[in-house]
Amino acid sequence: MRNDTAVALASLNNAFYAAHADSFASTRRSAWAGWVRCAQQLRACWGEGDPRLSGEVPLRVLDVACGTLRFERYLREAFPEADLRVTALDSCPQLVREDGLEGVAIEYHCIDIVQALLGQAAQTDAWLGVPAGAFDIVACFGFFHHVPGAANRDMLADALLRARAPKGALAVSLWRFMDDAGLAAKARIAHEQAQTALSLQGGSFDFADLEPGDWIIGWQGRPGAYRYCHSFDDGDVALLREHTARVQEVDVACFRADGRTHALNEYLMAYSATTLGKAMQS
Repeated sequence: MRNDTAVALASLNNAFYAAHADSFASTRRSAWAGWVRCAQQLRACWGEGDPRLSGEVPLRVLDVACGTLRFERYLREAFPEADLRVTALDSCPQLVREDGLEGVAIEYHCIDIVQALLGQAAQTDAWLGVPAGAFDIVACFGFFHHVPGAANRDMLADALLRARAPKGALAVSLWRFMDDAGLAAKARIAHEQAQTALSLQGGSFDFADLEPGDWIIGWQGRPGAYRYCHSFDDGDVALLREHTARVQEVDVACFRADGRTHALNEYLMAYSATTLGKAMQS
C-alpha cells in the first residue's frame, strides 16, 4: 500500500470518529469476554501473590487507542486491589470518558498513532515519547484493524513490544468481521456504496491500492458514515504472531472470543515467561 493511500485512509477514519464519537461511545460500554480471559491468563502467569495485583507496587498500564476507557473500568473490577497507573493514548478526545474511574491515575495523551506510524513529524515525536520498557500491561484493543497496511501493523506491534516491561504482557485484539456472515454482507454492501460516494466527493485514495482484507464499512446505516477496517484472517494472524515472536524473545499465544459467535476477535498475548503458552492451553 502506498503511503499516500494509508494517509488518506487514516484521515477518513479521523473524520468518522470526529463526526460520530457520541453514537460510537454509546455502543462501547460493556467489557469484552476476551478481556476476562486476558485477566485470567495474567493471574495464571504472574500468580495471585504478585505485588502488582495486590497493590504493593503500581500496576502500570499503557492503553493504545483507549477510546472510552472501558478497559480501565474492567481492570478496576478484575484487579480491585491493584494500584492502577494508566497512560492512555487516543486521537479522539471526544471518546474519552473518565467517569467511574475515581482513584485510578490516568494520564491521557491525544496522539494520532496511525499518523505517527506514517511519519507525520509532530505525532511521531509524541509517540516516541512513550517510555520504553515501562509498562506491566500494554493493551491495544479494537485498533489494529484501523491501521492501513501490513507493514504499518508490524511497526505498531514493534512499538507496543518496546513499551512492555521485561516481566510485562502485551495483549492485542484483531477483528475478524468477515468471518461473520451478517457482518460480511453488510461490509460488502457498504464497500460498494463507498466506492461511489467517495469518488463523487473527490476521494483521495485509489480503491485498487487496498490490500486483501481491506474494507470501507459503514456505521448504523448512516449515509456517508464510512471508515477503513481490515478484517484479519488466519494468514494475517500467523504472520503477525511470527513477527511479534521474532522481534522479542516472547511466547505469543492466541485465542478467539467476543460477539455472538465467541470468535469475532482473535487475541494475541505476548509474555516473556513460557508459562503463558501453557496457561493459554489450559
